[in-house]
Amino acid sequence: MSAAMVNPNYRVEHVAQVPRGWKVRTKMSATHMLRIAFPPGRRRRGSGKVVEIFHPVNENPCALRNPAKDLGFRRTQTRRDLARFLRQHPKSRRKEIIGQFPGYRRRSNAEQEWPAKCPHCEARFTPAQVEAGEYRKHLAQHRAERAAGKKNRRNPGATQAAAALYESFHGRSPREIVEMQESDAAQHTYTALGDLRELVIDAPAGTVKIGFESSDAVKVASAPGGKQLYFLGGNQNIDGQLGRFGSDSGKDFVELGTAVQLTYRARKSMDNYQSVDYYHDLGEETGEQPLAFYDRLKRRIFLVGGRYRVEAPGIIN
Repeated sequence: MSAAMVNPNYRVEHVAQVPRGWKVRTKMSATHMLRIAFPPGRRRRGSGKVVEIFHPVNENPCALRNPAKDLGFRRTQTRRDLARFLRQHPKSRRKEIIGQFPGYRRRSNAEQEWPAKCPHCEARFTPAQVEAGEYRKHLAQHRAERAAGKKNRRNPGATQAAAALYESFHGRSPREIVEMQESDAAQHTYTALGDLRELVIDAPAGTVKIGFESSDAVKVASAPGGKQLYFLGGNQNIDGQLGRFGSDSGKDFVELGTAVQLTYRARKSMDNYQSVDYYHDLGEETGEQPLAFYDRLKRRIFLVGGRYRVEAPGIIN
């Protein structure tokens, strides 16, 4: 096909021969027309080959156009796309095309000598160092430092409050801030007993009943030896109810009062594994009842003391 057959307002530039069996399609690009050949079979992205370019007759023939722009190349396309495009043009024009290709930047000698650069401290590594794993170890060290910084990060408001309390207590400003680590040892194996439904507490302000719904999902559990009860998981947040107990609610551990009764829902063999609410009066045998406390930081209720034990068929005493 010639330019005259298409439109007398175009002149033709032959770029390459059409391979045998390939189909040629015409595509408009800005003010130009492109003739692109595609191989037989299902069309694949990037498989087309420019065979002719139709230029407007009034275009300056001395102006150097960027053929990549005619193909609609964008910055997001890869070096492989550029290499495929270069193979369609003579070697004499490849240097010119590379310089005008959108988003392409030739690597400097320094980048070729130091191919890996740390994004954190601008340190550079040679190919031999990368092969030896030094670059990977360097990045791992940065990750460890960031993790340690997050772990040791202090709360500025809490630090200032601690310093003010020290000064008022001792009559002088603190000379240093000492970080200490406390053990976080805790029970990790539990025996699930059922879902907590209600906890009755004899508080300084009177009897207080704390009810729990199924959606709260608080579990009653025991230590493996059956000597300690726990309330695990779920929604145990009673911050809004602390005023009902008559205790000092400003402490991290608030004493709620004496736990006198516990109700939980479970399925037991004695009731053919039906879902039944069981209530237990704590200290019913010896009169020694546990104290209930509330951890305001973790928002957890826990029991201290008492003479109860967990045996078949339930909680004893």
